[in-house]
Amino acid sequence: MHSKLKIIVYIYIFLIIFENIFRKWGLSSFSSIIPLIKEPFAFYLIYIGIFHKWLNNFFCLSIMSLGVITFILTLLFGHQNIIVAMYGAKIWIINIPVAFSIAHILDKNDLRLISKYILYAAIPIIILALLQSQLPPESILNKGVGDSETSLFEGRASSIFSYAGGYVYYLSIVLSILLYYLLNYNKQRNSINRLILYVCIILYIISIPFSVSRTHLYLTIFSLVSIIIGSYQIKEYRSQINKFILITPILLLIIYSLNFTSSAQEKFSNRFEVANNIEGKNNFDAFYNRTIKYRFQAIGNINAIPVAGYGTGMGTNVGSKLLGGKDMFSFFNAENEWSRVINESGFYVGILIIMWRIISTIFIIRIGWKALSQKKDLFIWCFIVPTSIFLISSQLGNPTSLGFLTLTTSLILTRYKVLYQRSNL
Repeated sequence: MHSKLKIIVYIYIFLIIFENIFRKWGLSSFSSIIPLIKEPFAFYLIYIGIFHKWLNNFFCLSIMSLGVITFILTLLFGHQNIIVAMYGAKIWIINIPVAFSIAHILDKNDLRLISKYILYAAIPIIILALLQSQLPPESILNKGVGDSETSLFEGRASSIFSYAGGYVYYLSIVLSILLYYLLNYNKQRNSINRLILYVCIILYIISIPFSVSRTHLYLTIFSLVSIIIGSYQIKEYRSQINKFILITPILLLIIYSLNFTSSAQEKFSNRFEVANNIEGKNNFDAFYNRTIKYRFQAIGNINAIPVAGYGTGMGTNVGSKLLGGKDMFSFFNAENEWSRVINESGFYVGILIIMWRIISTIFIIRIGWKALSQKKDLFIWCFIVPTSIFLISSQLGNPTSLGFLTLTTSLILTRYKVLYQRSNL
């Protein structure tokens, strides 16, 4: 039974990462349906979790309860479309708590295999993005999801994902795994080939300017700072991280001095200038306005929002289309995740969901630090930055972002279970 459950989990993770290939090139006419293919697996894993009482904890019970409340409020006072309501509520009732079921099923060997395959897949995924950035938008490699003519927006490639943000989020997971295995190479010598690690490092560095994504750069910087801080808490990692700090700037200088990166660096620099003109006077202002001030704008607009919200699922692309809109911008600005949550669920329930996400982030940081200080293990800490971003501000109405949150949370909880030999989380 356990081996069958593992197969289901592996299929689910495979679809999280690769389903957009079929949406863009294989079965584009079914692009709206393909993200739903993995949902029966999630439903079954939730059923197994309930049966084995794996979900009997504060985090699962509270977010599932909030999901049920949003569903009921939607049918009573919101848009009252039951299909859209189910699609929106499943984020809280199924897709987030399923990480706890997955963590109970996976073990130490699964963590190694999944990490290994994510790194191996990163090589063709990054190479494809590099090619896309050099090709015209109408190229077949730059085809968008479904009827979209292109996925290349302002020079930002999306690789196999539906949008550039998905590609950037995937790279943040790659960086977490890459740094963990680099710092633990002497312990994990037989896990991942050293050549693969080196190739991934070079491709990752090249990917930063070619992505033309400020988020990619910020995630990289925050992840590096976080892991350096974590590594210095463990004596045996200090020599490794010192070598990394010494070698990385040299590698950056060599790679970015190559001619083929010059045009990408120029585009990347222009991206910052354009963004600063729109969002702030300088890089710091733009960062603050985009990440912090932008989130709280949703709270400042509560007078225009019904007490019970417009209804869950309305701010997703799928839900919007089913309700007669075009995309997630049709009814309100759902690009701002806090705005989406509050507009869909109303101020009071929306704030509770946002608070749950902040508390969950604090919990993840706490167990990461606990593993560092007590078990001298860096794995959870390596995932702190991307998982925190996914939890607090990522667009969970997007299947790719939601899937990556489920993936990283599953890996973190699995490692925590293995380290502390816990039968329940």
